[in-house]
Amino acid sequence: MTVSTLLRQVAKLRILIAEDDKHMRALLVRLLSADFEVLGDFANGQELLEGATSVEPDVIVSDVSMPVMSGTQAMETLRAAGHYVPFVFITASFRATSDLLRGSATALVHKFDIGSELSIAIRMAALGRRYISHTAQLL
Repeated sequence: MTVSTLLRQVAKLRILIAEDDKHMRALLVRLLSADFEVLGDFANGQELLEGATSVEPDVIVSDVSMPVMSGTQAMETLRAAGHYVPFVFITASFRATSDLLRGSATALVHKFDIGSELSIAIRMAALGRRYISHTAQLL
């Protein structure tokens, strides 16, 4: 293992993923595992809550709309309990942008932009900076 490879691995951000569609969730895990340490993936906000309180991720990537508990509800519940992990929300909705950004979401990536912008959004969120993907900006 080279020094540069070792340094990249040491610097990997630790993330959790919440997405109710199992195919999209598997795609997200594959896509993000190259650059980040994926600590777990969950099918709904309730599972995400349980996972997020048992490990300490650097960033949470969550679908906005999920069964049992939405991503936004999970974020609000974690924050109310004192867990201030940056959230990167992903959505296919064309209505969610303004509501999410008025709240305390750190980043928003439209599902059209996942391949090109999700990794950037995660890194920006980890630095405490807001990020809105190109398609989400058009909404």
